[in-house]
Amino acid sequence: FWVLPLSTKQKKLDFYYNFKDKNNQDASVIISQIRLIHIKRFERKLYDMNVSNVIEIKKRLREYLI
Repeated sequence: FWVLPLSTKQKKLDFYYNFKDKNNQDASVIISQIRLIHIKRFERKLYDMNVSNVIEIKKRLREYLI
């Protein structure tokens, strides 16, 4: 399973996706640090994200990988 790490630091770089989370706090996805992990690590939910942010992250990930 592919995962992208989250951060509370926001940077104006192409491989950072900056957004406000559901609690209106600054958050970022670091696209360049994509990782492969085993699905068994998903025993509990850690974070909830808006669908619109997920769509934009997928778009930027495709651009980054191409």
